Amino acid sequence: MFDHDLFSLIWGPTIAALSYVFDKTRTEEASVTTGSDMIEKSLHGFQKCAFIASHYHMTNVFDNIIIS
Repeated sequence: MFDHDLFSLIWGPTIAALSYVFDKTRTEEASVTTGSDMIEKSLHGFQKCAFIASHYHMTNVFDNIIIS
């Protein structure tokens, strides 16, 4: 019941944070595995946001993920 309300409050900042991490992570740095792991984790976060948005039929979240 409250999950929908909570997700509708936090999806914007969450996608912004995931986009920032995805954009600023470099894989060519000295620790390549850390960069790859961070990219994987951010993509996994996008996927989880998409699953939750799908469950609550929030198409605006999908639009925002695609734009990001």
